[in-house]
Amino acid sequence: MALLVGNRSTWRDGNMNLVLNRAKKIALITILGAALLLTSQVLAESEPTAGAAAQFAGIDFVWCPPGAFNMGAKDTTGVLAERFGGIEEWYAQERPQLPVDIKKGFWISKNEISKEQWVRILSMIPPDGSTTEGEGPPMPSDSDNALPMSGASWNDAQLFLKAINAMNEGVFRLPKEAEWEYACRAGTQSDFFFEGSAETLKEYAWWAGPSRASGEDSPQPGGALKPNPWGLFDMLGNVWEWCDDPYQHYSPPAKPSEEVAAFNRYRVVRGGAFSSTIQDVRVSSRRSIRAELRHPSVGLRLVRDP
Repeated sequence: MALLVGNRSTWRDGNMNLVLNRAKKIALITILGAALLLTSQVLAESEPTAGAAAQFAGIDFVWCPPGAFNMGAKDTTGVLAERFGGIEEWYAQERPQLPVDIKKGFWISKNEISKEQWVRILSMIPPDGSTTEGEGPPMPSDSDNALPMSGASWNDAQLFLKAINAMNEGVFRLPKEAEWEYACRAGTQSDFFFEGSAETLKEYAWWAGPSRASGEDSPQPGGALKPNPWGLFDMLGNVWEWCDDPYQHYSPPAKPSEEVAAFNRYRVVRGGAFSSTIQDVRVSSRRSIRAELRHPSVGLRLVRDP
């Protein structure tokens, strides 16, 4: 009898331990689940929203969140030529439209890099390189430091990036072409990033439009006109902006290998300039310039990795 009672007691104790162990596991799972939920909420709250502002290296930046968009012109070359003038060939490099997935958000400078910023940052370190022209990057003496830096080649921009990256305030670079168009569109999918026609464009861009006042035949100070929906100024007009990418067609024709290296000497510029006609002051418009050339209507805008 005592043995039977002892067996029952052992059985009850075993079941009790099993119940307690299960309760501990359930409690642990609940705690871990709550912790993961809290962590995800904190991460979501820490992710900047589109258009959020920050400053790095004395330059104002705007946050572009991850997302997807269609890169290039959605209309045919014939429709674009009829709408904006010129010949169909001018628009062929914007076609076909490509789906793009921007997997990581990035910071992009709110304005085009100004002369003041260019000189200030390059002056912080001694020159340690040269461009293909055999001289250092241009250092403008213009008293109007609010003007965008122009006349700098793609190669010059690489020296500027080397200087700003030496400040240890993050990793800075030129935007990829897809990043540039994504930031310019700011969630839109039309010829411009606003509702309206070419007449409305004068509110957002310095360009050679018929309604623009005479005498504005040079770059203008940044931020004087309206920004795009994410708070970026002068994405269209004022000065063309270098992109990091070598230039190529969206559907590149087959090329002999010996031609590829020469073709890649050309880098993409985007956005049009003060001297551009309507064909170039559109979100999908793109052109190419040799990396070593300096042009008075070409400047730059930076991206900073998060």
